[in-house]
Amino acid sequence: MSLDWDTTECVEDVTGEEHWKITEAIIWGTMAVDMGRITEANYKKFAKRIDMVQGLYGALCQVFEDGKIVDRPVTEEDIRRRIGLRTNVTTTSDTKFNKRMADALQRRGRA
Repeated sequence: MSLDWDTTECVEDVTGEEHWKITEAIIWGTMAVDMGRITEANYKKFAKRIDMVQGLYGALCQVFEDGKIVDRPVTEEDIRRRIGLRTNVTTTSDTKFNKRMADALQRRGRA
């Protein structure tokens, strides 16, 4: 199944060259956080889940700075700017997501 996405309802234009790396990371991040939409009501929850994923696996984005590629974590502000973004990812409950994160920590020997 493909990952389908739509940014036409985002509160800001997030498809320009200066924004695309972060937008793309968030689009793919919807699968990592099990949330298919970013809304005014859920963007803080989305950011919390992104923080958990990045804490476990590292920054979701890399950018080119000063002649080298560096990790660039996705922030709550990045997510707020993308309110309106939607994908075909099925949103799961906090309980299911938290269990998946706990299981991942156990597999890594960190829980």
